[in-house]
Amino acid sequence: MHPPRVDSRTTTALAAPGHPRVGPPRSSPGTFPGPAAAPAPRIPSPRHMVMALAVRPESVPLARGTLRRLLAAWHADPNDDTAAAAALVLSELLTNGITHGTAQEQQASSVTLAVSLLPPPGPGAPQILRLSVHDPGRSRPHIRQADADEEHGRGLLLVAATADRWGCESLPGDGKRVWAELDLV
Repeated sequence: MHPPRVDSRTTTALAAPGHPRVGPPRSSPGTFPGPAAAPAPRIPSPRHMVMALAVRPESVPLARGTLRRLLAAWHADPNDDTAAAAALVLSELLTNGITHGTAQEQQASSVTLAVSLLPPPGPGAPQILRLSVHDPGRSRPHIRQADADEEHGRGLLLVAATADRWGCESLPGDGKRVWAELDLV
């Protein structure tokens, strides 16, 4: 299986364990890329990538790397703080989906990550980065207060504190989608 490809258009990728490289297609043998062009201006059209990820902890760093490459390919150019916040939110959503969203469905072998760069909702508004994880679990996530000595239980608290918006949608007969949005300013 080839590694997922990412370019500046709408993309669907299927991640294979052990294939962390994501990027635009390489040049054909005997061809050379043209001169480096200036970064493209922000384009107000939606961009979307969907990726099935194995229900394994190794999927989380793979998804973070894919997110970094997507933002670069889409010329989203968020500042370092926004990119770090997006990576944190993605990590928490995906970890929750893998840990809790598949626990009830023992046959689940994957969760689905979607990353969308949405156009500004109005003049002067920022672009929106939407991250979502679809898992087969039916129970809705909730923020809980973890005890000081607990190692787990703070993921959604971090999502709520970091994202501009977040929520959960039940999907008829097919689990749920937990999403978060970050304004790219």
